[in-house]
Amino acid sequence: ALRANTVRLTGLTPGTTYYYQVGSEGNWSEIRTFTTVPQDASTTSFFVLGDIQTDNTANLAAVTQRLAENTYDFGIQTGDAIDGVNKLGQWRGFLTVLNSKELHGADLIHTMGNHEYYGDADGTISGTIYDLPESAQNSWYQMEYGNVCVVVVNNGSDLAGAMEDISKNLNTSCAWKVLVAHQPVYGTNEPLTGETLSRVTAAVEAAGFDVVFGGDDH
Repeated sequence: ALRANTVRLTGLTPGTTYYYQVGSEGNWSEIRTFTTVPQDASTTSFFVLGDIQTDNTANLAAVTQRLAENTYDFGIQTGDAIDGVNKLGQWRGFLTVLNSKELHGADLIHTMGNHEYYGDADGTISGTIYDLPESAQNSWYQMEYGNVCVVVVNNGSDLAGAMEDISKNLNTSCAWKVLVAHQPVYGTNEPLTGETLSRVTAAVEAAGFDVVFGGDDH
C-alpha cells in the first residue's frame, strides 16, 4: 500500500533552523523546516496527545490549530493513535492532520499502544510509519531534547519487567526524566494492582523519573 523512506541526519548544529523538501523529480513537497534545540536551552516546551484512534479527525484538527498558537520543542503521543493499523485510510486521515506542516516542524514522539499491535503483533506497520528505534511489545527507547530525557515504553504484557530493565540500564545526563507508557500506572481501565503495581512504582522511583504520562483511559 505504501513505501516508507527514511533519511538520517547527523552532525546538526544546536539552535539552528533547517529547511528541506521530500519527493522526487517533478514531484517535490513544499519546503518544510525544523529547528534543533539550543545547546544551552534553559526551558523546554512540549505537548501530550492521548488515544486519538478515530475516523473523525475534526477534533484533532482543532487541537493542532490550538498548538499552532505556541512554539514547542516536541510532542508526545501516548499510544492508540490509530484504531486499525491495517486500514490505510485511517493512516491517511491521521497523517493529513498531524504532520510536520501542522506542527510547525516539532518532533512527535510516539508510543505503541495496544491498538498499534492489533493485526500486527510485532508492531512492524506502526513502527515503520512512526520510524521508531524500537517497536516490539514491551520494548523501550529514549529521546533527549535539551535538558529533558523522554523514555517511552511500548505496550505489552510486562510493564513491570520493562520498567525494571529501564531502572538498571537508563543512561542520561538530562536534569529532567519523563516516562511515557500507554498503560497507566494508576488508571480505571485494567489498573495495575498487587505485586505488579509495587514493582512498577519501585522501578519508576529507582530510575528517578520526575513525570509519568499514560494513555488508555478514555
